[in-house]
Amino acid sequence: MKLELLDLCKNYGKNVAVRPLNLTLRPGIYGFLGPNGAGKTTLMNMLADCLSPTGGNILCDGKSIWDLGAKYRMRIGYLPQNVGMYRHFSGREMLSYFASLKGIKDRGEARREIEDLLEKVNLHSEGHKKVGKYSGGMKRRLGIAGALLGNPELLIFDEPTAGLDPKERLRFKSMLTELASSRIIILATHIVSDIEDLAHRILLIKEGLLLGDGTLKEHLKSLDEKMWTTTIPASETETLKSRLDVFSVKYDGSFAVARVYSEKVPIDGAKRAIPTLDDLYMYHFGNIIGGSRGRSGGNEIGDIHAK
Repeated sequence: MKLELLDLCKNYGKNVAVRPLNLTLRPGIYGFLGPNGAGKTTLMNMLADCLSPTGGNILCDGKSIWDLGAKYRMRIGYLPQNVGMYRHFSGREMLSYFASLKGIKDRGEARREIEDLLEKVNLHSEGHKKVGKYSGGMKRRLGIAGALLGNPELLIFDEPTAGLDPKERLRFKSMLTELASSRIIILATHIVSDIEDLAHRILLIKEGLLLGDGTLKEHLKSLDEKMWTTTIPASETETLKSRLDVFSVKYDGSFAVARVYSEKVPIDGAKRAIPTLDDLYMYHFGNIIGGSRGRSGGNEIGDIHAK
């Protein structure tokens, strides 16, 4: 499968949700990273054919998804932020309902797939229980199983790990790694750890604008030799924050270790630090107060058209 976004955009009246976007996606894992309100959910809804764009097009193997209609929707699996479920259905019944919506007509095939997916999301022993009795994390795992029904070629996950404990997050990541070689997998999240060691490409989005598109290594090059750590008395942290771009502070008794962005040595005794995705997130989305970058939270690098 190949998915092409051509000048795709979405406005709500005068409010711009997604600015003209051009991308080409092939099998692999794509992480759309940005703060809440960045336009990620609007973009995911357009990709899932749940929302019409204001302009532009989405092509699936060269054909508009709106011309393909149901033929396109049969090829995708979508996990929105909030999945509607019937409280009085059991987990198995809910997945059976999802299977019917996806057009899986062979009941035997559907049952076999449901049992396999319940095992994969660690809900097999809970599948008989009513969904109304499920915790938030269990409902999220059931939603993931629903998205995987029908062996879709395109998987779209919006904030997929919300409510999952660390063990289940690792299980989810392992599952996606196994699927990625033959599918396009799109993750929209504001949680850095969701994509740090998972996404083949990371796309930074802010206020509907694509700020950057590349591998983690490519992104972090922009911060090479600009990240520093310095140990100072804990009482001096507020003064440091007023003067410099401080991305994080860890306290250790009466001392604090600050992580600072600066194009030159920021303070006597500061040591160079290896940039991380957390640093990149803060650089673009942290709204740092003070320092050389003021309140912008990062120098926007333009609308990158990735092919």
